[in-house]
Amino acid sequence: MERTEQSRHCAALKFGVASPRFIERDSERKSCARYRTSRCRRQDISPAINIPYTRRATTCWFGSCGSSRLDVVATGPRVRSPERCLSITHRISPFVGVLEKDPKISLIGTLAMLVEAPGEFDLVQQGRVWSLADVLSSWPNVEEAVIGVTNVMLTFVQPPNDIDALAADIIELWHRLSPRNTDGKLIEIPVVYGGELGFDLPALVARSGLSARDVIRIHSEGEYTVCAIASSPGFGYLHGLDPRIFMPRKSVPSLNMRAGSVTIGGMQTGVAALTSPNGWNAIGWADMTMFDPHKTQPSLMAPGDRVKFRIDRIEL
Repeated sequence: MERTEQSRHCAALKFGVASPRFIERDSERKSCARYRTSRCRRQDISPAINIPYTRRATTCWFGSCGSSRLDVVATGPRVRSPERCLSITHRISPFVGVLEKDPKISLIGTLAMLVEAPGEFDLVQQGRVWSLADVLSSWPNVEEAVIGVTNVMLTFVQPPNDIDALAADIIELWHRLSPRNTDGKLIEIPVVYGGELGFDLPALVARSGLSARDVIRIHSEGEYTVCAIASSPGFGYLHGLDPRIFMPRKSVPSLNMRAGSVTIGGMQTGVAALTSPNGWNAIGWADMTMFDPHKTQPSLMAPGDRVKFRIDRIEL
């Protein structure tokens, strides 16, 4: 193996497989620090190399429907880490000082793709998901970019011609993006707490050890961020719940929870958009329409909006 080929191989091991194609750049100089004692030397290359990919059939579940999914996985040289990483000191990364992992990309049939953000959920990472969806929605052949919590699902007009190239472009885009700010509109929602439609409030009181009025006060004092519109049309997943009023989702859902029910599920809160079975915990009710298909913008909430709950009255 010639020296240039040896150096490129070491660079691939250092940086992981950030993109399935090799691009040489004379202006960029990187050193293989992890392999300093080996034959690897400083080279003018970017952290990318042509690595063969394969697709592995698995199953992806959306709601109650299972669908075939193909995971895009590398079959080329192994790296030490089980997840591919890009040093964020690299010029295309918006962050400095840590290792940035690649998003996971999976195919859902032939006309959809799921892009999952790496790492644990936080609002900064969700902001990058929003930014990713903003850009991908304008790409050729992309019919829609649907935002989820820590993920984006792409639907295509027709099956993509080159899945590997598309996946590589999305991974490179992810490392370039900065988070979108939570600069959406502020929505104020008046709530009737407790009463007949807030039938899970006593269970939350018992679990938290707080009084009913303290639970209501804590919930109404928070400001929440809409992470995604999902589960049902117009239902916003709201981030920002105080841990003191955390409440797990029910193991057996309520069969007929009314639209407008103000609910808590785990560390998130929300407002039911439809009357339907629901596994979240109802603590009150809001007389607001969350989804109107006859409006230009059917959903009241959008990702990045902020929500405040205001006490209309309390029924204990």
